[in-house]
Amino acid sequence: MSVFAAVSVGGCVATLVSSIRMVVKHQAPVRPIPKWVVPAALATLLITPIAVTAVPILGVTLAWLPGYLAYRGARRYATLTYPRRVTATLLESRLKPVLGDPWTGQALLIEYDPTNSADRANVAKVVIKIPRAVLPSKIVDRCKEVLTETFSGGKKKKWTASTADTVITFTPKVEIQDPPPLKHLKSVLQDNRALGADARVEVNEWDDVGEIAAFTGKASKELANVVASRIRQVHIEDLVHTRVPIANGSWVVTWDVTAVPTITARRSAFRDIIYKEPPERFIQSRAQAAEEYPNALFRVGLHPDGRVCTRTPIKEPNGLTTGATGGTVTLVSVGDMGGSVG
Repeated sequence: MSVFAAVSVGGCVATLVSSIRMVVKHQAPVRPIPKWVVPAALATLLITPIAVTAVPILGVTLAWLPGYLAYRGARRYATLTYPRRVTATLLESRLKPVLGDPWTGQALLIEYDPTNSADRANVAKVVIKIPRAVLPSKIVDRCKEVLTETFSGGKKKKWTASTADTVITFTPKVEIQDPPPLKHLKSVLQDNRALGADARVEVNEWDDVGEIAAFTGKASKELANVVASRIRQVHIEDLVHTRVPIANGSWVVTWDVTAVPTITARRSAFRDIIYKEPPERFIQSRAQAAEEYPNALFRVGLHPDGRVCTRTPIKEPNGLTTGATGGTVTLVSVGDMGGSVG
């Protein structure tokens, strides 16, 4: 057997085997393969002697080129054309009972994203042209159910519809996933033992590392009266403190029950201890203490926003501390029979 014959036969066999294996692997029909394989085989037989003789170096490559193109065509058929055709046929058969017998799949358009995909989960748009006698409002919801069942892809999709004359365009509804901290917060508050399943939970402020610094939760209408009671509010506050912990400090919780019971929580963390600088001079006598007393100012802590919390004895002569040893301590300075918390 000459070199020309060997190359030609090898090219034909490789084209046939690789194309059939590709189609079988993706469970597509083998019958359309001759559309690419037969012309490629004939082209290989014709091109090989001429190519090897004319351009010896590139001759073998040129001789196998038809086979490669046939393989590419078979691959596109098996991975894109045929799966899309199956999907369109399935959707057409399911939509016919909804739209009626006059309707056919020729009035159906399915778009994918990315454009080279045939995965049903990647369907980005479905356009349906309905018969003029069919009212869109009567069939939109049923069409959405069909699309959801057909293009679920292991995960239920929600669809939105827009109508223009007799054309209905369906697009998947984009659902924004909550960040993990917000998802966890909702799992705590959107409970029937808290604000209810339909409660609205929103983050008002995030810190620099992506953690929740402040949030608001509105009770569901069904549990509004229950959440308005102080007993339920205390229970919800305990849930927040226990199940939504923060690294430093605690949650400061306020309630508004004038309309829909609403909880607002803001993170209040105690900062580092303030170490007072040594005084430039010391009090040497009672007379000097009495003279300096009106100007005395003590730094006792930091506010959550970083401002220094101070106490002036001449203005707040009385001070109270509450809290167990080793726990959170609240300093209350009382002046003119009124209180201020620092």
